[in-house]
Amino acid sequence: MKTHQHYVPQFYLNNFTDSKGLLHIYDYKHNKYFTQIPRNVCYEKNLYETEWQDANPKLGKYVLPNNIEDIFCAYEGQFAELIKIIQKACIPQQNPRALILHTEEKKVMLTDEFKGGYMDDFFNMIKNINYTFYYAKSGEYITSNVPVCYGDDQTILGDNKSCLALALTSKVLVLFGNYKESVNYRNRMIIIKADMVDEFNRQMVRARAGQHMLIGSNESLIKRYVEE
Repeated sequence: MKTHQHYVPQFYLNNFTDSKGLLHIYDYKHNKYFTQIPRNVCYEKNLYETEWQDANPKLGKYVLPNNIEDIFCAYEGQFAELIKIIQKACIPQQNPRALILHTEEKKVMLTDEFKGGYMDDFFNMIKNINYTFYYAKSGEYITSNVPVCYGDDQTILGDNKSCLALALTSKVLVLFGNYKESVNYRNRMIIIKADMVDEFNRQMVRARAGQHMLIGSNESLIKRYVEE
């Protein structure tokens, strides 16, 4: 039985490791920096397991052990491959006007495994929302134990630019928004410079909702934001 059950998938964390396969982490609670492999962070033991109310040794301790974990694992390979496709498409040499995701990749994003009830509204919203991929020409994105960040689109001026941002890798961030300007760059790549990458990272640091660690590919990068 798998007991290390991640709330941030290992395949995702792998996109922020250094050349030795290590994550560089800042721990808010203990105010310390350390390195660790993806398997050993962002997990809880038996996170997705439910104990029987009246335990029966013949049935085991948990109801349908590893059932949820196995469902997640079945899709993680597909999502890992999807991020590789996005990473490959979001390089400066590619046609900047080209669509990043095509029909087959979108099917992976919009899997209906967990649909039903209130989730139907969520999936309908995602299908219609605008999303843009931001490639860091210089600099790197960081992430955290809560990878999705709510903030503002740093590439446009004016009000009403609220968005959700998720760094997919240290070089590619996807931004979701339904404000007027986002329509022009739906499903396309924008190359941004280090100063804008810094602003997205600062939004991540300022968010703090549920965060207890920052994660990146080198300590000096994270330390710069923590100590600002």
